[in-house]
Amino acid sequence: MLKSLHVKDLAIIDEAQVEFGNGLNVITGETGAGKSMVIGSVNIALGGKFSKEMIRNGADSASVEMEFEAKDKRVDEKLEELELPVNSGSVLISRRISENGKSVIRINGEQASVKDIKELSPMLINIHGQREHFSLLSEEKQLKLVDDYAGKSAAKLLSQVYEEYKKYSALKEELSKTEISDEERLRELSYIDFALSEIDAAALKEGEEEELAERHKILSNSANIREALGLVYSLISEGNENASSVYDSLGEAQRAMSRVSSLDEKLSELSDELFDAADLIDTFSRDVNAYLNDMDDGEELSEVTERLDLIREILKKYGGSVENVLKYKKECEEKKQKYEDYENYQNDLKRKLVKCEEDLKNASDKLSKERKKAAKELSKKIEEALIGLNFLSASFEIRVLENEKFSSKGTDSVCIYLSTNPGQKPMPMDKVASGGELSRIMLAIKSVLADKDDIEALIFDEIDTGISGRTAEKVAEMLSRLGMGHQVICITHLPQIASMADTHYMIEKHADGGFTASSVYQLDEEGMVQEIARLTSGAKITESGIENAREMKKLAKEFKKG
Repeated sequence: MLKSLHVKDLAIIDEAQVEFGNGLNVITGETGAGKSMVIGSVNIALGGKFSKEMIRNGADSASVEMEFEAKDKRVDEKLEELELPVNSGSVLISRRISENGKSVIRINGEQASVKDIKELSPMLINIHGQREHFSLLSEEKQLKLVDDYAGKSAAKLLSQVYEEYKKYSALKEELSKTEISDEERLRELSYIDFALSEIDAAALKEGEEEELAERHKILSNSANIREALGLVYSLISEGNENASSVYDSLGEAQRAMSRVSSLDEKLSELSDELFDAADLIDTFSRDVNAYLNDMDDGEELSEVTERLDLIREILKKYGGSVENVLKYKKECEEKKQKYEDYENYQNDLKRKLVKCEEDLKNASDKLSKERKKAAKELSKKIEEALIGLNFLSASFEIRVLENEKFSSKGTDSVCIYLSTNPGQKPMPMDKVASGGELSRIMLAIKSVLADKDDIEALIFDEIDTGISGRTAEKVAEMLSRLGMGHQVICITHLPQIASMADTHYMIEKHADGGFTASSVYQLDEEGMVQEIARLTSGAKITESGIENAREMKKLAKEFKKG
């Protein structure tokens, strides 16, 4: 359930904090007071579109924060899947909009994307506004309605159909790709043989290119290396016209140290260090000489260059890396085997496709049977609910139609047929339902699906479009019943719905110092009566209006007690 909503500097809302309760939460207020911004702020927090113009005049940013109590373990599982913090039993969502038009979404304190919030939010809250009402007219939504009602049995079959359809589509695509002429097949085989022979001849090894590149760098700089090492060896062994060799200098130094090393233990240690240094220089000199003697005369450079060029050519032609080239080689070998035994390969594909099509049809037929059963039951229940919403002569029928064409959702299409007037022939709902009727139909559907719906929080906006009198009473009663199993939040201008509120909020607009702002506050029992009287009587509240409001609250309480 939605525990709280905090809005700051959004449109005409300066700052508002709403603590929602269980059952039916009603929000009322004068036209233009900002009731729509309550739903708007929820939509924005849940990843909806916004513009910087929505930031309140004089503010540099706007923010919305919502706290949910989430008992469904799937919410925590989804948070883990999205790699977001899990705060067992609670989800905190916030969104901040800056004047530069950018926004930051956080879930449980960690920054998240719009994609993340749109994956998570359907598990937390269900919002029904005019757009959602009209979505009922889409075939996809109507099909989902039937599947949702059918429950786990349909979900299992739908998953099976989806998997079978994936295999079926993949086989069709593979068969399509392999349908080539003999001339093209032979040309393809010729190319495959050429590619395989090139790859095999190259005998690629992982890491060889890097090793050869390093060796090539050394060999191509051999002249510089020879010159440098030759000078080093000469200075150690022979010296130059200005100085004796390192060997001569070390020998003279060793003789000098030998004359005094016995006089002091420290001098003896220094003498030992000097002899060690002489050994190191001697070893270094021999290593330099060996390196010079081992240097290539140019033949190795030619071989390394040739091998490196070959490797790089093969990598460039067939994949860019040894791993990719070997993968390509395997694909060529598989394709070669198929093309060399082309007729059997195609026949095998066709056999698999026929079998897969049979499996897909069987799964689709089972799903269709389950849908038709669910549609019949659901049609009857929704029709009863519509009558309860003052559709005095409602006929509601969900027709499941089987098509020949397969899809990932089976072979069915769904069309809802509706008649709301006596003697009127049922017609497709999109041809006959008005906006007001659609809102009540949506309410009827939600009431029927309430026991199957795991989402605790429901928001209804514009549910009271175009209704009054007895119809308004019926809608209020159904919202109240729905609130017994769910948290329902409803924005309304109807006193009948307001009287059923378990918790009632008033949104009020006021001007202060040239600024217009709206605030939201919870009404106590007397405040509820006054607001119902205002909704009933208009601007001038009379004593009879107040008494009528008290009577409405009394009747509402009696209705809830059953």
